[in-house]
Amino acid sequence: MSSDTLSLLFTPKTLTAGAIGAVISAFFLALFLRTRPSSLPSLGLPLLISGILLIHPPLYITLSVLGMAGTGLAISLFPQKSQSLTRDLLFLFLPVLIAINASFPGPSWAPAAWIITALLGGAGWLAFTRHSMRQLGPVLFTLAAGGVFFCVPDTEHAVLLFAVTVIPGMTGWPFPFARLSGESAGLAGLLAWIVLQDGAAREGAIVGGAACIGVAVSLLLALLLTGQTRQTGQTRQTRQDKLSAPWYQREIQGRLAIPVMLVCCLTVGIISRIAGLQEDPVLAGTIAFAALFAAVGAHGFILTRHHLVRDGS
Repeated sequence: MSSDTLSLLFTPKTLTAGAIGAVISAFFLALFLRTRPSSLPSLGLPLLISGILLIHPPLYITLSVLGMAGTGLAISLFPQKSQSLTRDLLFLFLPVLIAINASFPGPSWAPAAWIITALLGGAGWLAFTRHSMRQLGPVLFTLAAGGVFFCVPDTEHAVLLFAVTVIPGMTGWPFPFARLSGESAGLAGLLAWIVLQDGAAREGAIVGGAACIGVAVSLLLALLLTGQTRQTGQTRQTRQDKLSAPWYQREIQGRLAIPVMLVCCLTVGIISRIAGLQEDPVLAGTIAFAALFAAVGAHGFILTRHHLVRDGS
């Protein structure tokens, strides 16, 4: 990691993006302290709109990610019994396909990479926001955006999205007062476009950046495989009970979240700084897949050891 890369975090435009993220976080903190809502508000849409205004993606990309966000929000309002990953993929396919007319730099397979990354990333993040560790959503998205920033050779867009999400990433844990909801599908779509745009000069960076988006999906898979997937509405405590409890006794216990976050940080570090720096996309994909596979196993071990659902925490 060069000093030039780190210096990009302190340019006037990047600092402006960070200030916008701080204002968004302050607003949601004030809203939480004033109203003490029974359900935490979602800051995904303000983050997405801020990212679009800062980055200025092409029209087709803008329409696509806004469509993904709107579709995700609509899906999140459906009754619990209708929640299905297959349905999510089908519903997100049309807004993802809107961007196929956009110009993608880099290899000839870039349009296909857009469809796969945006669709699977969007559906994965949408599903993650419905499960028991969803409060980690903001910090995990910041981690994914940071992984992309340190992975791609051209950081013009990646640094802005990373900067605007740094402070909002702390809104969900350890002192939760905001969250990500269905519009996180649009955020994943915007990050997928940044991967293709800023990673065009190195094919391995495209693969590595796409894998960084899957950091939350690896945790989701571990939740599914271990059967510890308490979805929204399936908790034993009311939200008000949880908000009145100390932070370490809430839905995400401190002792559980810390090792989970360590695994996520290590996974993104390996993908970003090893897989993403490879010129060969096949080698990059092999390294990234191995890192994500290991992360699923590590998460599964942690979740099983702590009995997330059985102890009613």
